[in-house]
Amino acid sequence: MAVETKKKRFAVPHKSKKKMKNKKDKEKASSLTSAFFSMPNQRRDVAFHEAGHVVAAVAFGQLPHGASIGYQDLDDDGVQGALGTASVSGTAFDLSVDPSSPAHPFRVAEGVWVSLAGYVAEARVAGKPFADVIRSCDDEDPDVRGARKYVAWSLGLGRAVGHEAVWPELLRRASEVDAFIVDHWRHVEAIGLVLSRDGEIDQEGITDVLDGLPDVRDWEEVETTGA
Repeated sequence: MAVETKKKRFAVPHKSKKKMKNKKDKEKASSLTSAFFSMPNQRRDVAFHEAGHVVAAVAFGQLPHGASIGYQDLDDDGVQGALGTASVSGTAFDLSVDPSSPAHPFRVAEGVWVSLAGYVAEARVAGKPFADVIRSCDDEDPDVRGARKYVAWSLGLGRAVGHEAVWPELLRRASEVDAFIVDHWRHVEAIGLVLSRDGEIDQEGITDVLDGLPDVRDWEEVETTGA
């Protein structure tokens, strides 16, 4: 369920999710929602995980190239599990920025928020505390490890991701992400529903899904006024 920086497009057509103007549109939306809730929870959780990454990236001025979910064998016994990717490009996850530069707070927040938004959204749709979900990840989980790197960097610890000060600060920042996700749940849900149904969405599809919804608040606005 890692966030990828490699550019990737998914050529899957999606109809615009503009405001529903007639009974037929409302019936389609109702049918989509019903189909979503009949799916296995694992597929739902992964779909919302990737949707969280997408919406958080938008808050930092990025429009992801796409997202996808699917099943694949995870071990030698052929046990399957759900996996997903959200393709984010641009300057995200750039640890080369000088910590003393004006861009430093933005880059740290970008790395932490986009990394953690997946698990925060997943926890919310599953009805679990986000802190429990994040703590349950193993040390090599790319999302959490990436967030820990940014937090360590922001604390002046370099890449000492195992430092005792990292986890408290990471969870504090995760609470900020949670407030943002709650405030933008309609956006996360809209993308999560499409991912649950189709398994993938491209950049045009993301734009169409978000069309008609309130604009995603950018990070600087959230920092100034609160999530």
